[in-house]
Amino acid sequence: MPDRPDEGEVLLALQRADSTVLRLTKLIDDLPEQQEMRSIDERLVVITNTVDDLTVEHAAITTRLKREERELDQLGARLQAESVRLYDGSVTAQREIQAVEAEIAQTSRRISEHEELLLFVMEENDVAVAQITALNDECDALNARKETLKEALTVSAAQSQVDRDEAMSSRKNLFLELPVELRERYTAVAARAGGVGAGELIDGSCSACRMTLAHADMDELLSGPPVATCPSCRRLLIVPPWTPSEQ
Repeated sequence: MPDRPDEGEVLLALQRADSTVLRLTKLIDDLPEQQEMRSIDERLVVITNTVDDLTVEHAAITTRLKREERELDQLGARLQAESVRLYDGSVTAQREIQAVEAEIAQTSRRISEHEELLLFVMEENDVAVAQITALNDECDALNARKETLKEALTVSAAQSQVDRDEAMSSRKNLFLELPVELRERYTAVAARAGGVGAGELIDGSCSACRMTLAHADMDELLSGPPVATCPSCRRLLIVPPWTPSEQ
């Protein structure tokens, strides 16, 4: 005996509502504006990750830049001090003069080396800053484009959105009409079967999987409850009322 005479009808109405929601959701998702927005979102993820990496790289370059500038300041101070010693008369012995001259020459070479290295690091810094700036500009442009697309999508999907909202509202009411156990069964099957959780037995076939059922399965279904399970696809199967003459 059925738990409720109209459970099968409610289940079929619920399935129709769910199918409508799925169809309209796909229709909205397939609109050109929606597809472009998804592409933009994917690009924004790439940009964000790249900017994060470049920011870390730029921080390391900045540290190197400060280190080279500090080293040059120290070498410059040393060169100036040794030059003062050489020409202020405080060093008179020939050997000491030669040592100071050697120190000046070595310090000058080191300054030249660090100046070249500093220029190289400055170029790296300029490249990193330019890349980060360009990516941030692209990010701003893409976000602006998204806003334009959202406005266009609101117009393009307006009727479909209204129809989907109505189907979802109807779906909610139908779902609450079912007993808890049947809700749970339907939800589990629909999740497993791509959104189609129920079918109807029509002319010996399941409307959900469209498979023709064996005579033995038909006999069992027709003699059982009005809400059964399809032996082929395992979805809920609504079995219409019948009389023995219909076999």
